[in-house]
Order: sequence, then structure tokens, then C-alpha cells
Amino acid sequence: MRRFNRSGAVFGDGFVFLALVGCGLVLVNVAKATPVVSGAFEQLYNIGSNTLGFATGERLRVGAYVTSAAGSADLATIASLVSGGASTTNLLTGQTLNRSLSYTGSPSAGGLFTSVPPYSAGLSGSWSLSFSDGVGAPATVATPAIPQGVTQTPFTQSITLSGTGNSPTFSWAPPANTAVNGYRINIYDRAEVSSANPFGQILSRNFAPTTTSFTVSDASPGLQPGYNFNTSSRYSIEISLLQTRDGSNTNLGNPNVAALSRVYADFQIVNSGNIQVNLPTATVNGAYVFNLAVQPNVTHYVDPDVATGYRFAIGAGNPNFASVLLPSLQALPYHLSYLFGGTLFDVLVAGGVQYFFQAGGVNAFDVTGIDPALGLDPSNPVAFITGLTFAGAGQFTGTQTPIVTMVAVPAPSSISLFAVGLLGLLMVCGRIGRAWG
Repeated sequence: MRRFNRSGAVFGDGFVFLALVGCGLVLVNVAKATPVVSGAFEQLYNIGSNTLGFATGERLRVGAYVTSAAGSADLATIASLVSGGASTTNLLTGQTLNRSLSYTGSPSAGGLFTSVPPYSAGLSGSWSLSFSDGVGAPATVATPAIPQGVTQTPFTQSITLSGTGNSPTFSWAPPANTAVNGYRINIYDRAEVSSANPFGQILSRNFAPTTTSFTVSDASPGLQPGYNFNTSSRYSIEISLLQTRDGSNTNLGNPNVAALSRVYADFQIVNSGNIQVNLPTATVNGAYVFNLAVQPNVTHYVDPDVATGYRFAIGAGNPNFASVLLPSLQALPYHLSYLFGGTLFDVLVAGGVQYFFQAGGVNAFDVTGIDPALGLDPSNPVAFITGLTFAGAGQFTGTQTPIVTMVAVPAPSSISLFAVGLLGLLMVCGRIGRAWG
């Protein structure tokens, strides 16, 4: 038997509360509470590269919401007490697959539990989900199967950041020839990670399919109560493209979502003025990867984490770089190295001055000589905003790889410049071969 306090007690496996009856106190037994579960779902799930630790690639996503455990709606209690499991019969092999369900909830998303197994057509039937809080009887629910004809959705493109202060504006573009029933924006703050919020999610909000921009503020609907955006936190934005089961553009909750894709970009709150910065949507082998539509004679500003230099390279089938415009952050010029027509060029370029490559453009170049004394934050994705123009129209899916070990040296000789530039270009070519071969 366990002791009870003034508000109540637990004897054995049941709850016992004190009640005032007449002039005395009596013990009242209360039945054990079964976890309360709602909103079971199953979705095709295409998830992009991210720094949050989410599994990537084409997957299935099954889950549900636990709104109460052991009689409590407190998320920390739900996260600590509830264990969940999911099982289904493989439609192709007849074998049973069992998966655990992990708590992935937050104050802005609720008590969400999910599992994301790799995609297989055989797993697209209904799943049985079971939840236990160790106190009451388990709760079991079934997900709807994936509808016939639904396929994995591609990613949104051309994610940009603009605006000032703590009210940044994000914009994006839908992929071509893709049905869109809505979007979902989730934002994460690493500083908010806790047992009740394991990924630091501070905002979750759905948008109509015609919406392709969103301005964040401390008054945004869907924001964690009491949260204030700040310049010191490292954020990730997650943009989901949603396709619903019934074709609805308004019922965008998880139970009605048949397929979704998620693309990610990291950012910090800064004053970027009227410049619209294109954010990288992936990190592969240390290189920041972009996905945006480009036009000739139009400057596209890009910027991942800053270092003492960068290597820029186009992706397969991309138009060449026509010019580059580096930020005016230092009095000394930058070193720009590139290969054209079999000749290595190494030139000094001042910040704020647009440099044009030879006719037809180049497919790769290095920028070095960024003064380390500037103390630019490597985690700030808008600290070194670079303008690029392209020799033709198309899609830019290239990379920008930070150079973190090279530092500027005073008055380098032509031989050392040649060696540094050649080494950088060889590394660029090696990365291109690995990325696009």
C-alpha cells in the first residue's frame, strides 16, 4: 500500500482520492484511466535533408495523437509515461511488421506519436496502433490505408528569406505539374528542446494551396504560447506540401493527409532589408545544396553558413554562373579563382562590385580571403549574402561548400596563389564528380 497526501493517494494499481462526506473523510476509488488517442493517420512521406535528426528519403508515416495519459493532459507526462507500438501485415509477403511509436509532439503540435518506416508498397495497408501509459488498459486504434493511386510528392522549391528584425518573410514555389491541397509550416528552435518538445518545435500552421509566403511574428497563429523570436536562436523551417485524401483544401489535419513532402532550411533572425535570400534546402557531404528556378540577368542571393571561403558549383544540367556579387564586409578584396578554357584565373574582387565571368560563364569558382577577424557566426545563414547571375534560364541545384581551414595571407606570391587556386578547383571537381557522377 502507498501513502496518500492531502489531495489524494494511490493504493496498488488504482487511484484513491479523499472526499468530504458529512463531517468525515472517506476514500473514493477511481478507475484507472486508459490513454485517450485520436487522429490516427497513415501517409506517404517524402522527407528532405535536415539538421534536426529526422530520417530522410521516401517513407511511410503512421501515427496518432495521445491527448491524455494516466488522467493527465500534460505533455511532459504523456511523453514520459506513454509507450506505443505499430503493426501491419505486408501485403506482398504476408509477414507481420512491428514498429515502435516515438513521441514527436510539442506544445504547438500536441501529443504526437509517429513511426516512419522506409517506403514499401506492401506496407500501405492499415496499421494497428497501440498505446499504454503503464497505468490504465492499452488503447488501440487503426489507421486508414493509403488510397489507391497516391504517389510520393516532390519538394517545394526556391525557399527565400527576406524582411527585417524579428518578422522575417519566407516564400516558396510549388514543384511543376504537382497537385497541391495545402502547405504546413513548422519552425524549430534548438533552444526549446525538452522532454515535452524533443525537436524544439515552436510553430505549426497550415496554409491554403494558393499561399506561397508567410511572415513570422510573435503574434503568429500556431505559435507556442508565450514564445518570442530572437536573434540568438538557431532555427529550422520545415515546409510541407500536402495532398489530401478527399481533395479538400481546408481539411489539412494529418488524418486527411494522404501524402506530404517536407523540405528544410536553417536560418537565424537578422535584418536582411529588401534583399531576398535563397536558402539552401539540404546539406550533402558538407556542401549546401540549393533548389531554385533561375533566369539570366537576374541576381539571385544565396548564403549558407559562413567560413573563410566558399566553393560554388552548379548541378547537373544547370546554367553556368555568369557573374558573382560578394558582400561589402571588409576593406580588403576577396580572391576569386576559377577555370575557363583550360586557363586558371585568380583575381582580386572588391565587395559590392559585380564580377562578370567570360562569355558563356563557368560551372565552378572559389571565393577565399574572407577575413576571419570579422567573427562571422558559422551558424548564421544570412551572414555572407552572395549574389549570383546565370548564363541562361533553368533550375539551380548546385552547391556552396564552406572552406573552413583556409585563411587569408598577406601579399601571397603568384606561385602560392596558383597552388591554392588549383587545389580548390581540384576539390570542386572532386565534389562534382561525387555528387553528380
